Amino acid sequence: MSDAFLIELGGVSVGIVARHPGEPSYRFYAANPLGRSLEGRTFRTPAAAEKAARAEQNRRGQRRDAGRQPTA
Repeated sequence: MSDAFLIELGGVSVGIVARHPGEPSYRFYAANPLGRSLEGRTFRTPAAAEKAARAEQNRRGQRRDAGRQPTA
């Protein structure tokens, strides 16, 4: 039997991580475009996968905001 956990950020499903019998780590499966960069990566724990997804979300947000001018 596999262990599987849903990874959500702000109520949006980013992906799932699953650990299959005999495997020591969890593999990430993307559920939307935000999770694509994590597709197939392995993590020791579901919490580590969530942390990586949050970091990707923050990285994308910073990149998107890079060209914006501050408003007064």
